Amino acid sequence: MSATNAKSGLANETNDLLTALDRQFKAISARIMDDIADSMRDPGGGNGFVNYFLTDHKDEALAEAILKQLQIDVKQIESTPGFQKIKQLCDKKYYRTVFEFYLDFTRPGSSRLYKLTVDGW
Repeated sequence: MSATNAKSGLANETNDLLTALDRQFKAISARIMDDIADSMRDPGGGNGFVNYFLTDHKDEALAEAILKQLQIDVKQIESTPGFQKIKQLCDKKYYRTVFEFYLDFTRPGSSRLYKLTVDGW
């Protein structure tokens, strides 16, 4: 494969991943207020946060390794229209949105995985 084809393939895969994340964020934004309301109705006042575990463009847990491979940083992810929609919804209610990593302790040696956390109620 030529260097040009490799760059083109990387660009396509990067775009595919950002598109997949944007789609997930848009789906989350459509239900986020209901998820928060459900959490608040939980006996004891809820836990004060909701986690959304993200997947990549191949429907696998979003891992740090794929972000590094495709040279995608958090700013690119947070600039997607879907993430911005979530941020706008949450900012109105003074909720915090955080794109953060977690470790899957059921799989020893697994890389860091990413999730979206919304909290502050």
